[in-house]
Amino acid sequence: MPTAAHNLRAALVMVAAMTSFCVNDAFMKALSGRVPIGELMAVRGVLVVLLMLVLLPRLGLRLGRPDRFALLRALGELAVSFAFLAALRLLPLGDTYTLYFAAPIMLTATAALLLGERVGPRRWAAVLVGFSGVLTVLGLPAQWQLASLLALGAAAISVVRDVCTRKVSPAVGSGTVAVATGAVVALGGAATAVRGDWVALSGSDLGLCALAALGAAGGYVGFVAGLRMGELSFVATFRYSAIPVAMLLGLLFWGDVPSVRMLAGAALIVGSGLYILWRERRLMLARAARTG
Repeated sequence: MPTAAHNLRAALVMVAAMTSFCVNDAFMKALSGRVPIGELMAVRGVLVVLLMLVLLPRLGLRLGRPDRFALLRALGELAVSFAFLAALRLLPLGDTYTLYFAAPIMLTATAALLLGERVGPRRWAAVLVGFSGVLTVLGLPAQWQLASLLALGAAAISVVRDVCTRKVSPAVGSGTVAVATGAVVALGGAATAVRGDWVALSGSDLGLCALAALGAAGGYVGFVAGLRMGELSFVATFRYSAIPVAMLLGLLFWGDVPSVRMLAGAALIVGSGLYILWRERRLMLARAARTG
């Protein structure tokens, strides 16, 4: 069983992984103003797959054949990437991440309504608080933006992706899932070349794409390593570190100052998400005690 020291180390690794993901998205945001999203996905996807093929053997992860749920998960990631990057092009980095992190709240509601999982009144209350945070971020209906709805759409699609992830066979390794996902995202991005709007990338553009790919690959490796080091229910809470990191990067590089409404909504979303994770951990420990 992981010790407190293991959990602390895992938490630090998870924060580093989420920071790496945020840096990746900051580079993508910087490029999205002049490079089509599909082209960015294609170039970054190819680079991510190449990096993963180098890194996975060093991590002891073997490649195999993905099953249908791994492929469905990859298609879900493709849709998430399009929606998330489209939102990221128009919204501050912190706003996009805040809305995207409504996904765990959506996942809890989906698990109860569609998958038959038992969700008690406390977690339902947390779900309602989380959705009130989303509404706080969005403001009145007259203030809603298409980009904000795209970020929420990315969150909703990620729920479908995560449900598919749960159904991937244990025989399919995480390395196989990662490479399959990267390949499908790259191919989906490449398919947009038929629109004829791709542009020639400069050396600096390619360098930023390479840094984004390094951030994405580093984030994935750190994410997996963090989950393996510590208790899943404890380490998972540190995913929310991405929101303040994204807000800080937005402030440093684009001068984006979060509004009071945004900070209040983020607090409700993060608070409800953390409570849901904490409550699930308590229930899991109680079940283990009864069967132990």
